Amino acid sequence: MNENQHNEICDERHRRIEERLTDNKNRLNNHAERIKALEEFRAGTDQKIDNLIDKMNSLIVTMRWLMGLFGSAFVGFFFYAVQQGVFK
Repeated sequence: MNENQHNEICDERHRRIEERLTDNKNRLNNHAERIKALEEFRAGTDQKIDNLIDKMNSLIVTMRWLMGLFGSAFVGFFFYAVQQGVFK
């Protein structure tokens, strides 16, 4: 092999290596963008879940009050029924 062929082979190898490096760099940048988008989506989802938990806690408190009112109404009706002689 002469010097000219050797230089051509080296140049071709360097060109291929540069292409691979460029491809890998583009892939890494693409992955970084995708990871960033996933992190932003996750942050939004976490906020929505926190809001949902707060609303559920409020609903639970309301349901407890309603159960207490229904229980009180049932006890009141029972005393009324006993006083009126409904259960003879």
